[in-house]
Amino acid sequence: MDALEQRWATLWGVQRSVRYHARRQAFFDRWRRITSATSVIFGSAAAADLLHDGGHLLAVIAAFVVAVFSAADLVVGTAEMARKHDDLRRRFIKLEAEILSNEEPDSDTALTWCADRLDIESDEPPTYKALDLLCENEQAIATGTDRGVRLTWWQRASAHWKRWENLTPKLTESKE
Repeated sequence: MDALEQRWATLWGVQRSVRYHARRQAFFDRWRRITSATSVIFGSAAAADLLHDGGHLLAVIAAFVVAVFSAADLVVGTAEMARKHDDLRRRFIKLEAEILSNEEPDSDTALTWCADRLDIESDEPPTYKALDLLCENEQAIATGTDRGVRLTWWQRASAHWKRWENLTPKLTESKE
């Protein structure tokens, strides 16, 4: 593979990774907002019921909902995960800028970019394969490349929840 091919392959992977980490960050930020809203709503309901009527089943249920959502948020560490994916996204964007600023690299530069990409990837948590393939499809659409893969609706819907380690994607058929 010559330097221009290596540049393109590395740039493709870097841009896909930017999309992936942006999606993961948004997922964890959304999760944290939903947890916070649930805690405020159900916590207020529990407090109002306790103050008004001295505590009924409604207060117990509302307090239980707050406890479950807060515990899940704490165990998963949504704030920490969102920060981690934001950091990884920013590092990939920095590498993308370096690659885009050099349209005709020599082979040493192309290998350095590849090594830098691997260095960033070494700090990544395990990849959610279906989500990565969704980002691959987005990248193909964005670049006008006929390189997409087909996922089932269930794989798309569970992309943030299940790793799908053994997922074997089917290439989409060419429109030619």
